[in-house]
Amino acid sequence: MVAHEITHIFQQNDFSQFDAFSAKPITFVNSKSTTAGKFNKYIYYDFRHLPYLLLYTLEGRKAVYYYDNRFEREAGYFSTTFSEWSLK
Repeated sequence: MVAHEITHIFQQNDFSQFDAFSAKPITFVNSKSTTAGKFNKYIYYDFRHLPYLLLYTLEGRKAVYYYDNRFEREAGYFSTTFSEWSLK
């Protein structure tokens, strides 16, 4: 099961390019507020989880079985928890 969850972490890393979109707004907020600037030195905003969560939810809506979700199928394949009998 650990391998299954690690695969989900790798899937979220595929969306890391979305973190680049947050750099300018965070810099702008830091320039306008000294308090926010101090906090944001120690906080990392992980925005790549949002598109992953959106796509995971959309995949889950049309799924009849657990492994009909593409993200779960991939995680199951790489962690050997996926089997063809689970689709029946």
